Amino acid sequence: MKYVNLILIIFVCFQGCRNKNTLIINGLIYEGYNLRENYFEDTVWVYNQSQNLLSQKVYKNNKLHGQAKYFSENGKLSKIEHFHYGEKHGSTFIYNSDESLKYSDNYFHSLPAGPLIYFGSKNNPASFFFISLENSTILHIDYKNWKGLENHINELIYYTINKIKVGDEQQIQFFLYTISPPKFKFDYTIGKRKINSDKFDTIGQIDTKPIFTQFTQPDISKDEKYVIGLRVFDSILNKESFIYKDIF
Repeated sequence: MKYVNLILIIFVCFQGCRNKNTLIINGLIYEGYNLRENYFEDTVWVYNQSQNLLSQKVYKNNKLHGQAKYFSENGKLSKIEHFHYGEKHGSTFIYNSDESLKYSDNYFHSLPAGPLIYFGSKNNPASFFFISLENSTILHIDYKNWKGLENHINELIYYTINKIKVGDEQQIQFFLYTISPPKFKFDYTIGKRKINSDKFDTIGQIDTKPIFTQFTQPDISKDEKYVIGLRVFDSILNKESFIYKDIF
């Protein structure tokens, strides 16, 4: 217990005793614990001449890496971005003057891809788009006029496949966009079924946290097909549905 307390004291002292460095660049004041001319590391705060905080960014090896926050002149949060070694990667959030959400989108290594959402009152989504890596819209949901997912099956299960040979074994590579809009719960599964049957056996669950997933399955016999299933709980209509699409 003494050793734990000693480590805690050293950590607190290290955090509290570190001094911030200060640089003035183009009239703005830059502060950070590991800040040098032309080289940023760790968290960097930027202020104007009136000492108003304009941004708080995290750097690694002199590149933006992690969360970046931006503030208006009156101190309100205006934008949050995420970076990975200098590239925009992850969610971006744009805020109104009262700090309510206005808009959000997503980037994959500087490519705009994934969910794009416009918000209405009380941070409720008004319109949802899902953008592919080729910069095309896969799915659009207008929340006010939503009638159900029956007309969106081809958009909800959006995949490509590639047959490859690994050694002597024929395999199928899957690439699936894992769409997960607000107010819905999406659970994707991979399964297979006999061609003359509507019933299929589930092989496994598919992670919906990333905007897409890639996985490989062995080739199957000519009388079987792989199937991607999707169970959806729609909180707008308070309805659960299950749809699936055969892999050709």
